[in-house]
Amino acid sequence: MQYELNRKNRVKRKNKSKDSNRIRIIFSLFVFFLIASLYIMRVFQLSIFSDELKKRAMEQSQATITIKGKRGEILSRDGQVIAKDIVSYSVWINPRSISEDENKTQAIFKMAKILGLKPKEIKNKIEKNSYFVWLKRKISEEDLKNVMSIAKQNNLSKSDIGYIKEWKRFFPYGEALAHILGFVNIDSQGIAGLELQFDDFLKGGEVKVSFLKDALGNIIMRAPPQEPQPGSRIETTIDLELQMKLYKELKEQVENMRAKGAFAIAINPQTGEVLSAVSLPSFDPNNYSAFAGTRNINAQFYQTIFEPGSVFKIFTIASAIEEGIISKNDTFFCHNGKWTFSGITIEDVKPIGYATVEEVFAKSSNICTAQISLLLGKERFYRYLDRLGFGKKTGIELPGEERGILHDYRKWYDVDLAIIGFGYFVSVNALQVIRAFSAFANGGYIVKPYIVRKIISPYGEVLKENKPSFSDRVFSQQTVEEMKGFMRSVVTHGTGRLAEVPLFLSCGKTGTARKMKNGKYVKEYYSNFIGFSPCDDPKIALFVVFDEPEEKYYGGEVAAPVFAKVVESYLSSKYPFMIQQNSQGEFSQSVSNSRMTLSEFINSIPQEKTGKNIIIKGHGFVKKVEEDEDEIFVFLSP
Repeated sequence: MQYELNRKNRVKRKNKSKDSNRIRIIFSLFVFFLIASLYIMRVFQLSIFSDELKKRAMEQSQATITIKGKRGEILSRDGQVIAKDIVSYSVWINPRSISEDENKTQAIFKMAKILGLKPKEIKNKIEKNSYFVWLKRKISEEDLKNVMSIAKQNNLSKSDIGYIKEWKRFFPYGEALAHILGFVNIDSQGIAGLELQFDDFLKGGEVKVSFLKDALGNIIMRAPPQEPQPGSRIETTIDLELQMKLYKELKEQVENMRAKGAFAIAINPQTGEVLSAVSLPSFDPNNYSAFAGTRNINAQFYQTIFEPGSVFKIFTIASAIEEGIISKNDTFFCHNGKWTFSGITIEDVKPIGYATVEEVFAKSSNICTAQISLLLGKERFYRYLDRLGFGKKTGIELPGEERGILHDYRKWYDVDLAIIGFGYFVSVNALQVIRAFSAFANGGYIVKPYIVRKIISPYGEVLKENKPSFSDRVFSQQTVEEMKGFMRSVVTHGTGRLAEVPLFLSCGKTGTARKMKNGKYVKEYYSNFIGFSPCDDPKIALFVVFDEPEEKYYGGEVAAPVFAKVVESYLSSKYPFMIQQNSQGEFSQSVSNSRMTLSEFINSIPQEKTGKNIIIKGHGFVKKVEEDEDEIFVFLSP
């Protein structure tokens, strides 16, 4: 019995052991199949999403930057470089390796002081989860040497910090040419001026540069095999000597008159070439970010519109003469300085009674010009202003030109017609005015202004070339000659005496226009003068405008002197052979003697002319003489 019991126990233990082994086998098989399944799933996942994972891996270990080719140069009309690229250096750091070492971190903060970076900005760069971040781009060679010296002193490796060469735009004449050239951003893209307008021509090619991190965390740079292709160069119409003179004289007068600003533009009235253009206040295109959002960026000579005031009388009177409505010797009554018409009172600066058309123009009567405008009529006057280009863009090769405001004549009231005659209820930009004004210097034609002569590829191919273009003849030669005489009278015995250019002689018109603020005209002014010289063979037309001068505000006192200084300097330098030794009076033979003194000249005046007033301009020997009915003008020069 005991034997039977033991046998049964052995059988039970044996069965139990078999069950246990079976469970282990099943569990092992389960684990095996689970692992196999997970492995198969992972293989499947990798096969499906491998491209995305590779991309993530590359992003974590690689950075790619674009290197721009050298931008093309911009040249003045005589070939001087006014915008070019210079070598600079861009420094990068590895935030991951630097942030782990306090000594390296402090070294970066030391570099920040040299580079003008704020501590907060550096902190943000170091804390980035990246192997590549720009510390600062386009720094000078001197700054680079100082930065790399700090790196060496603090044991920063090539995996911690490095640099590459990049091209940086440089404007050697700074503020003086800022509103013509514009500027570029940190990536060498044109943002304003010619740099923006012709960015597609100026910009060079591009190459990609990769920064790789190897298995040990070292940074490896794959340099491009060759430099990117450079951009095309631009040859402008700008006369650099004239530009610098205009900038200097305009800036000095802004300070003297305590003006809010000023702008001026000069063109060759025979061809339409823009010779010079300045806008104040200006900015330094080498540091444009310091002026972002300020009025300094605005190029006022084509982006500001304003009511021009009395300079507009040129177009009113010329249109009436061309239509045969008035003639030179017609007489108007100027109401002794005050005239009420359609509920408004029009005033003259100085009371005038009866005056001929020439006197109306020379003495700048608002009242009589308004009467002439009314005689001309709405439709006819509008037609002339439209043909002259007002209310339209000139098409100058600069971005952001304002078209001005010329309302349709069918919306004009009679009072609107009257005040348009002397430059109100119409808004213009300075470039529009000088384009229209040039008609009186070139025989009555409207010339298209341009600022780029040629664009030339890196291989010498001419990609674009501008030549003089005339769109319409608005005034006949007879009208042009009459208007020249009127404008000469403005300078000899009118409101523009300070605009005279000795030895060359100038023609022009003054203007003083009240500004409108909040719907009302206030005692703040645009003071201006427009003219050309020499009168008989004009080589330059110049429009000078001052914004809110405080010391004086009449255009003849504020703007005319700048015109005279700039034009005399330009003509003396470029056209010395045009200095006229002879007079329009009876003294031409004796004046040709360049060593004649003033006393010798006075002693030579015939008896019948001794009663005339003698107006002396300049100093030195007698070079030129003019006379009218009452006065003799003597121009002296050393």
